[in-house]
Amino acid sequence: IYGAENDNDNSNNTSVIDIVATWSPIPLLSVGVNADFGSSAAAAAEGEDASWTGFAGYLRFNLAQTFSLSLRGEQFDDADGIRTGTVQKLTEFTISPEYRPAENFILRGDFRLDSSDKEVFEDGAEMSDGQSTIGLNVIFLF
Repeated sequence: IYGAENDNDNSNNTSVIDIVATWSPIPLLSVGVNADFGSSAAAAAEGEDASWTGFAGYLRFNLAQTFSLSLRGEQFDDADGIRTGTVQKLTEFTISPEYRPAENFILRGDFRLDSSDKEVFEDGAEMSDGQSTIGLNVIFLF
């Protein structure tokens, strides 16, 4: 991706290179990797260029015809604070069980742990360097 991203500014361009690869060595297992490299011209403080990187790894275990378990780990380095507003390194780990009771119906849960080397997550009235979230997806395919 390449182009101007800021309002009323067509000269300072942002670029992102996104690399994705997946592999299923056996029907039981899928492996995925993702790498992102980004930069933004003259976007950081004092008009200097900014950059960021992100990496992710995925494992999906198809334990039965109706049940899978996925694991994901990610790291994002916002070296200039241009993407998140804070100079920080973020990491996350997610575990996602998936149940498919019918061909067109999926129930998927997510338990996610996020952490940063800075206190950027709201924890009531306090700030914290980590958070955990739980989600549930109900998916109908048609």
